[in-house]
Amino acid sequence: MKPALAGKRACVVALVIALGGCISLQPVNYRPRYANYNLLAGQSLCAAAIGKTSVASPSLNEIGLRGATLVSPVENSFGAFVGSALEEELGHAGLYDSASTRRIDVALTENRIDPSTGTGMGRMAATFTVSSAGSDPVFSKSVDARREWPSSFFGVTAVDQARIQHGQLVADLLHKLFQDPAFIDALRCPARG
Repeated sequence: MKPALAGKRACVVALVIALGGCISLQPVNYRPRYANYNLLAGQSLCAAAIGKTSVASPSLNEIGLRGATLVSPVENSFGAFVGSALEEELGHAGLYDSASTRRIDVALTENRIDPSTGTGMGRMAATFTVSSAGSDPVFSKSVDARREWPSSFFGVTAVDQARIQHGQLVADLLHKLFQDPAFIDALRCPARG
């Protein structure tokens, strides 16, 4: 990241914290990972669409960060944020088609970021369900991811780092999903006879 951009971002975060957390922050924009592309590409998989996205509790849509609040930029729902990230990953691998009858539903069940001094921690879990129109699900599984990072004593730095780590946590969650052979099998194209 360019030093000037990092400085401006830190100033914005400092202002938010100085105002007592009255402003909500959004996580850093999600970017697909090359490692996730490698897990999906070249496996004769069929394209899928993102189906229903949800959260187990409305409280999962707001994360307190030392006086600031992290909120989703997608439909004010972190379930929708994970669904959007999944759509980006599938699209990057050439496997997203909004018209596909194969759907992947996302139900977020855990979404925590703790930027405590010393060691920051994040945990995320979601249930992913793959089904085709008019049929029972062919895959449904809960996946979780955890992440730790050095967290600063200074609130501005810690909050900014937590925003970045949240996006990395989403990527970790999807990476774990893509490593599951049962999920990959659920996306395989049917054999032609």
